[in-house]
Amino acid sequence: MKLKKMTRAQIAMGVISLITVYLIVCQLSSVHMNTAVATPEKLRVDELQTQLTSEKEKSADLALQLAETQQSLETYRSESASSDQINNQMKNELDKANTLSGLTDLKGSGVVVTLSDSSSSVPDASGNYEQYIIHDGDLRMVLTELLGAGAEAVSVNGQRIIGTSAVRCVGNTIMINDVKIATPFEITAIGEPGTLEAALMIKGGVADYLKSWSIGLNIKKQDEVKVPRYSGIVNFKYAEALTDKEGENK
Repeated sequence: MKLKKMTRAQIAMGVISLITVYLIVCQLSSVHMNTAVATPEKLRVDELQTQLTSEKEKSADLALQLAETQQSLETYRSESASSDQINNQMKNELDKANTLSGLTDLKGSGVVVTLSDSSSSVPDASGNYEQYIIHDGDLRMVLTELLGAGAEAVSVNGQRIIGTSAVRCVGNTIMINDVKIATPFEITAIGEPGTLEAALMIKGGVADYLKSWSIGLNIKKQDEVKVPRYSGIVNFKYAEALTDKEGENK
């Protein structure tokens, strides 16, 4: 009887042990499964975090490169604008120099002065017919008065008058810029028309002198006249520009 009781007790303990072992095994299996499930998810999160960090670093690098590129672009634009400004300034200075030197066609208000030889008969007694035709001195006299009155550009029969222009007689011919010109002489001058006309018509001046020899003189004031550019070649063989230091030591 006692043996039976012991056997039953052992059996009961064995069953309880089996149940306990079973429960422990189930628990361990559950933990293992949960760990197996959780580990890939955790790995995935870590991987995404790593990728996110990498992308942030790439984005930061790209932002830095973009900033550097924009800065370089602004530098190029600034240099280009500065270069354009310098080029424009140089062009303006060159245009101004060409204008002052007579190498540019010009237009503006001014006068057209026409001179023609006298149509009067020369007295037989004097025989001084040369005084009744236009000479280089007559042209120079008119040009001097016009320039003195503020003429900004002058031409004679299409020949631009510049600093090196010579008005001279060669035999019976007048030459300007080594080009032969003939009467009638048309002098075109750009300036204030009233002032230019007054300079020629002043009492005892050019007009009175020319009329005393019956030289034809006609002055027309115009709102726009055209003076052509100098068509010759300006070549300095002996003159050269002083340097700044040479000018200071002068």
